[in-house]
Amino acid sequence: MNLVLDIFYKEVIKEASKGEIDSYLIYNVIFATTIENKLITNVVKPELFVPTLLIKNKAAFDKLLIMYTNMAYEFYKDKFPEDISEHDKIKSILALLWSNATSEDFKDPIMYLQKRISFFNLDNLDIEADSSLGKLKINLIKDELCNETPYYLEIKANDNMLPKVSLGIFDDTGYIYAIQNKEKNRDKTLNRQMYKVNVGINLDLEESDNIMFPENLKGVTPSTLISATIALAYLKNLGVSKIAIPVFLPVRWNSKELSFPKKYQYMQKRGQDNPNYLKEAMAHHEEIQRNLSDKFIRTFRRLDYHFSNIEINALPFIHAEDMLMTIDDDVDCNNPLLLELYQIVRQKNYRK
Repeated sequence: MNLVLDIFYKEVIKEASKGEIDSYLIYNVIFATTIENKLITNVVKPELFVPTLLIKNKAAFDKLLIMYTNMAYEFYKDKFPEDISEHDKIKSILALLWSNATSEDFKDPIMYLQKRISFFNLDNLDIEADSSLGKLKINLIKDELCNETPYYLEIKANDNMLPKVSLGIFDDTGYIYAIQNKEKNRDKTLNRQMYKVNVGINLDLEESDNIMFPENLKGVTPSTLISATIALAYLKNLGVSKIAIPVFLPVRWNSKELSFPKKYQYMQKRGQDNPNYLKEAMAHHEEIQRNLSDKFIRTFRRLDYHFSNIEINALPFIHAEDMLMTIDDDVDCNNPLLLELYQIVRQKNYRK
């Protein structure tokens, strides 16, 4: 048997049914597996959102799994620790592959593998331009294996890092998985400039936690809105007219939930027992996930509000699993800063 398939079927799916995949590091990855209508592993964890990997055509699945693993092995070859074995490199790839799958991806893993393979192919991006934010630099950067997509957009304004955007393209659809804001010490002048994203919207409207209310558009970080605008312009330049935004990844959620009992056991061994720890940790995790998901959704709803050519077609958890959008060619925007940044990217010819 091929080494990739040998590791996947003999080790990964068995260990995933127990919630721990041992491959250089321990990965809290949990899922059940069914192959051609035969239940291979089962998981009974009602407190978790445990997906079942449905392999309906094993031959087609195996071919794509080998292709994806070989591509990932080459792509991430300079990202692995020096002392990791070939076996554990492959096993890590096979374990972390599923951390970025939605519930629907687990139901159609063949399409999911095709999508992940497609994500390795993005047009190069190297933009330097003057803007209202100062010198704007936008680059496509290779990411780590543990993150959502092989590439992310790195965006700088006067050498201040703006939120990175994890994204990929499959067929005619662009996927945005995360907009991560890690910079805390940006230039104060830049921060003031970025607040111009609030032109064109009445922020005095009453706040609501329900995403169905249109007034719930003000709880958006300006830098995140700017990065999202640039990402959509980049994807549009690559011929993308459809956008999918996965909001909930069950393996990543479960990974955190599985870590709490382990941490609690560690605390007990150190004499730091807190009988309320698990309940409090899980409640806090749920609150954080809800806030992150809501803010992510709200960011793109703000762009729908500002841009005439951006339309939300489906809200997650209501109309579809992912948030779905379309981007038309004719653009109008009631916010001068966002329009300027969108047009800077759209006017650049960075196709290969």
